[in-house]
Amino acid sequence: LQAAKQLKSKGETLSSIECFDEIRGDMSGGTVATFFLSLENRVKYKPQLGFDPLVKTKQGDKSTAKFRIDNQARLGYSSQSKTWIGPFVMAVVMANCIRRSNAVNGYSPKMTYRESMVYASFMAGFVQFIDFIIFGTVIVTRPLGSLFRRTLLPKQGEGPSEAKMDKGFLKITAFAEGDKGGRVKCWLYFPTDPGYRDTARMLVESGLALLDPDVGAEGGVFTPATCQGSVLLQRLINTGCSYHMEEIGGSK
Repeated sequence: LQAAKQLKSKGETLSSIECFDEIRGDMSGGTVATFFLSLENRVKYKPQLGFDPLVKTKQGDKSTAKFRIDNQARLGYSSQSKTWIGPFVMAVVMANCIRRSNAVNGYSPKMTYRESMVYASFMAGFVQFIDFIIFGTVIVTRPLGSLFRRTLLPKQGEGPSEAKMDKGFLKITAFAEGDKGGRVKCWLYFPTDPGYRDTARMLVESGLALLDPDVGAEGGVFTPATCQGSVLLQRLINTGCSYHMEEIGGSK
């Protein structure tokens, strides 16, 4: 949202955005339960609209925007972030969130989204990538997933200790490019455990933001960017987050 606004102020349209996630945190038992529940009770509904509801515009018709998801699928090195990167487990969810935002806010008629997880080194990335493959294999194999959940993963009501949460953080760095070659870099930093403690803060601030008179979204299914927008960003900054945005010149 902020990158699209900045590029628009320079007479450009957002054409691509790439996000790099640096994260330290542990899963809560509630998150694990929700994850397995979504896998075990998947139902595919036929949209009554005749098209994917995620691309429904404010006017009720289908967005004509072309949106391409190009998430990182393997271990590799990024010349953009100058770090080793790999797949991020929530990247598909985030990509569909941006796809929905683009349909409503109209960032771009043609846009590419890419997201990856940042590793401290090649070896750290290699180990985590192997763990990612093993974890993915286990959870889609029902007997193994059930055993894994009962013996190794936290139960509902369980979560990281206070000490672990104190050491947690999340930094999202995004590089956006406009249709004329202009580029913007922005980052958002969460100073504590993102999967438990700061998830709670985000939920609370999202709810409180709805009371702000500048939030005028009507009924429907919206994303934070299409509903609370800059109001939510400012509330997060006011309660602990750090945010920065800068122009970084023309095309790479």
